[in-house]
Amino acid sequence: MKNYFIITGFLLINSLTRAQVGINTGFPQATLDIVSSSAPSIPDGIIAPRLTGNSLKSKDALYGTNQNGAIVFVTQAASPTTTKTIEVTKAGYFYYDAAAVKWIAFQPNTTNILGSSANTITSTINGVSASAPAVNSVSNTSTANSNTLTTTVNGVTGASVNLVKSVSNDVSATNFLTTTINGISSTPVAVKNIYNSDGTLTGNRVVTMAGNRLSFKGSTGNTDFSNNGGGASITHESATGTANIVLSSGVSSLQLYVDSNAAAQVSGGGSATSLLVGTSNSSPLKFNTNSITKAEIATDGRFNINNTLSIGYSEQQTFTGAQKLKVNGSIVTTGATYPDYVFEKYFTGISDIDPEYKFSKLEEVRDFVKKNHHLPGVISIKELQKSEGGFDFDLTQLSIQQLEKIEELYLHSFEQEASIKKQQFEIAALHEKLERLEQLISK
Repeated sequence: MKNYFIITGFLLINSLTRAQVGINTGFPQATLDIVSSSAPSIPDGIIAPRLTGNSLKSKDALYGTNQNGAIVFVTQAASPTTTKTIEVTKAGYFYYDAAAVKWIAFQPNTTNILGSSANTITSTINGVSASAPAVNSVSNTSTANSNTLTTTVNGVTGASVNLVKSVSNDVSATNFLTTTINGISSTPVAVKNIYNSDGTLTGNRVVTMAGNRLSFKGSTGNTDFSNNGGGASITHESATGTANIVLSSGVSSLQLYVDSNAAAQVSGGGSATSLLVGTSNSSPLKFNTNSITKAEIATDGRFNINNTLSIGYSEQQTFTGAQKLKVNGSIVTTGATYPDYVFEKYFTGISDIDPEYKFSKLEEVRDFVKKNHHLPGVISIKELQKSEGGFDFDLTQLSIQQLEKIEELYLHSFEQEASIKKQQFEIAALHEKLERLEQLISK
């Protein structure tokens, strides 16, 4: 990769300074100079854009004067043709001629005329004729004697050719092909397969596994399926026990790793922006340990944990009794209101926060509690939903109700304090009167 960056940077600087581009050369001798690769494993050549004639025809409107001289390789003739693709009737290289307003083949159609007279054959191609001596078959015979073939053309006998007359043939193959004709065995010929030679698929191929395993073992025990720049890769290192599966698209990848006696891992790599784990249908997402579901996300987003939950800790916490939740930090909830309406209504006579709120006197509270067995404004146990472990209640709602009662207690305390002060003043006045009476009586 480093070599590619250096060569690319050099070519870019060279092209900017000399207005010439060289590929595999730092000293281009023309506007574009391509030098073949010295590596025997790298094919050479220039590949023009490849498309079918119909695909090229669909782009007729895109080609005009600015595209004069454009080159493409057509893989299949256009059908039907248009004015611009009138000559695109076969596969091959074509260039666009803006003056002719059409695509023209690099090798135009030719007219061939082939004729034969006596022992001379004449060929005329696009009006240019050429002739060569030939045997004009008039009377031909072929005879075979034992393993020899003799031909006679126009009375002239040719040289005899040895011919093996097939009587008894055997064919056997064990990575080698051997033929036995008339008891004589031929030199074994290696049969081409994936073990001893490369090949090219001539069409789609399907391998049916039928529940079986397909393994490719190398000297290190690796098993690898991959495509350059994308696809799937499966690798197993027999020496270390490491195995991984990598699915890649461009420079983004999804990696699944497992090491011997270590944690199994699923991670996103490369330029992947996130790792999405979920289902694409209405099925829930479950998390299992020891083959038992411990957490589940329902299709409507509800999240259930079938155990304890600790938040804000660096490691698992110990729970006792009926404890289910531990939080290392603060818990923030969002509510629709806040009990400041208690003081607002009491001191101003009206509350913008909760216009429906009403402050009750102690006598009213006592009568309500005596009748309903709970404070006014606090949800009753009869209104709570009962679940498997007990009653369910809204902590946010309950905290607001508790703060409301605390503020009401302060108001009752204020009133009691005022009443006590008034009573103390009255008692002091009575004491003063009593002292004066006692003084009068004592006289």
